[in-house]
Amino acid sequence: MKKQNHPNPLSKANEIFTKLQRRNLEGNRAICSAKSKFLFSTILDQLEPLLEHIKEYDREIEKLFKSHSDSKLFESLPGAGKRIAPRLLAEWGRCNRSRYADASVVQALAGTSPVLHQSGKMRIVKRRHSLY
Repeated sequence: MKKQNHPNPLSKANEIFTKLQRRNLEGNRAICSAKSKFLFSTILDQLEPLLEHIKEYDREIEKLFKSHSDSKLFESLPGAGKRIAPRLLAEWGRCNRSRYADASVVQALAGTSPVLHQSGKMRIVKRRHSLY
């Protein structure tokens, strides 16, 4: 405020600071309670049908996944649960397996093949990516 040639910058700064420290406007507790209960029940009423649709969607995904010939293979992957295994299968799609020489090529393609880089005392593990 000194740069603005204010006549009393210190008192104005204290006034601004005091205003900033005041409590915010508070509403009546009864009104706030009633509004929050109403809002909660409204949001809950909107979410319940959505959750049903999500369950139906999950059942359809599981049905399609189980009907695929490679589902057992993707279910057997470590850490691939009921959500990740179908997603991996969908992303992988129907593939020409002869295209991949061995498992390390598939691992590199998936980005899960670790590569160690060393220089002196420094050791860093990075992901290897396929050139396909």
